[in-house]
Amino acid sequence: SDTFHGYRPFIDLLGGEFQTHGAQVQVQAYNQDPTFPSNRHLGESWVIFDEIYEFKSFYRPKVHGLLTLDKHPQTLVPGDFPVAWCKRLGDGPKAGRIWYTSLGHREDVWTSSTYQRHILGGIQWTLGVVDAPAKPGGNSFLASVGCGWTSASTLSSAVCGSGRDRNGTLNPPLLALQLAVA
Repeated sequence: SDTFHGYRPFIDLLGGEFQTHGAQVQVQAYNQDPTFPSNRHLGESWVIFDEIYEFKSFYRPKVHGLLTLDKHPQTLVPGDFPVAWCKRLGDGPKAGRIWYTSLGHREDVWTSSTYQRHILGGIQWTLGVVDAPAKPGGNSFLASVGCGWTSASTLSSAVCGSGRDRNGTLNPPLLALQLAVA
């Protein structure tokens, strides 16, 4: 997410653009879709210590939320601060898939079985090995606690998947991970 700044096609593909981050901090990420492959093992929330990105150009109605914070990671001001999401590119069985998580800046996060299962579920969904709905928009968690949406958020690792082009040619999967170990 901290690349191709201002290049609208990439920002639209990924779903957001890095803006800044504060110090590494412990956060409680709320599970927005406990049935999704990358989230099935997480329960209602996941407490994790990591570097949390904030970003611009994020538009929730275009993505399917997976993990979010209900307050800013540094100031604790209430809001919507997405951590992971996915979306489909196109419709039907030929649609491409995008899965994104902001987590993974620390070695202890990377070596955690919880994080590894999060990543594996995202990769499996992106490749089509497992399926799950990825309906864009909405946020049942924030709606239930009365939080609004802001343009701030978090980003760092992305898995961009396979799909078919306009001619029906299958494109191979693309794995794009931005790694940063503290």
